[in-house]
Amino acid sequence: MSKEGYWGNCEEEEEEEEEEEEEEEEEEEEEEEEEEEEEEEEEEEEEEEEEEEEEEEEEEEEEEEDMCGAEW
Repeated sequence: MSKEGYWGNCEEEEEEEEEEEEEEEEEEEEEEEEEEEEEEEEEEEEEEEEEEEEEEEEEEEEEEEDMCGAEW
C-alpha cells in the first residue's frame, strides 16, 4: 500500500471516530436534558400535591370551625 493510501485511510478513520464521538456527546446531552425535564416535572407534581394538601387542611379547619359554631 502506498503512503498516500495509508494516510488517506487514517484520515477517514479519524473523521469517522470524531463523528461517532460527536454523536455520543449529543446523545448524552439529550439524555441529561430529558433527566432534567423529568426532575422538573417531579418537583412540579410535588408542589401541586403540597398545595392540594394545604387546601384540604384549610377546608377541614373551616369545617371544624363551622361545627364548633353550630354547637354554640
